[in-house]
Formats: sequence, C-alpha cells, structure tokens
Amino acid sequence: MTGSIPSAIGNLVNLQSLGLFYNTLNGSIPAELGKLVNLQSLWFESNQLTGSIPSFVGNLTNLTWLHLGTNGLNGSIPSNLGNLVKLGSLNLEKNLLSGSIPSELGNLRNLQGLNLQFNKFSGSIPPELET
Repeated sequence: MTGSIPSAIGNLVNLQSLGLFYNTLNGSIPAELGKLVNLQSLWFESNQLTGSIPSFVGNLTNLTWLHLGTNGLNGSIPSNLGNLVKLGSLNLEKNLLSGSIPSELGNLRNLQGLNLQFNKFSGSIPPELET
C-alpha cells in the first residue's frame, strides 16, 4: 500500500485494531485518527511516515499496543503518552525522535515491552523507567 493515510479513517469510530505495517505509507499521522477512541492496537511500523507523533495519541486510552517504529517520525515523544495506562507494548524504534525521554512514561505500569532504540534522544533515562 502506498500513499498517505486517508483522513476518512476517522469515520471508523468502532475500530479496535488498525495494522498498516510494512507498506510505503508516507505523510503524517492524520488528526482524524484521534476520533478512534475504541482503538486497542495501532501498528504503523515500517512505513515512511514523517512529522511528529501527534499529542492526540495520548488520548487513545484504550491502546494496549502502539507500534510506530521504523518510520521518519521526528520531534519529541509527547509526554501525554503517559496517559496510556493500558499500554503493554510501545515501539518507537528507528525514527528521528529527539529530546529527552519523558518521565511520564513511568506511568505505564502495564508496559511489558519498550523499544526506543535508534533515535536521537538526549539526556539520561528517567528514573521513573528504571524500576
């Protein structure tokens, strides 16, 4: 699949799982995705997505899987990803993310898998993640 993620995806309000991995999708993550409040898993791995991780992702509080690795996403990790307390797996590897790793990720008590490798982070690992 090539091209951008259509904004009409926001009309699928009952969608629980969205997997568009290993394609050549480009452009940014559309704001309309923020309407998918029932979403439990989101996989956009291994595409050519650019732009930042939108802060509305932190409002998708039913997410248990969030995989955005191997894209061209830049900017910092939104601190409100710490609101995703049901999250069991977070993969943001192989992007162009920078800045510090937000301490709010320490709120993710159900997290069993965290992959942030191959980015451009600065600073140290927050103590909240060292436990």
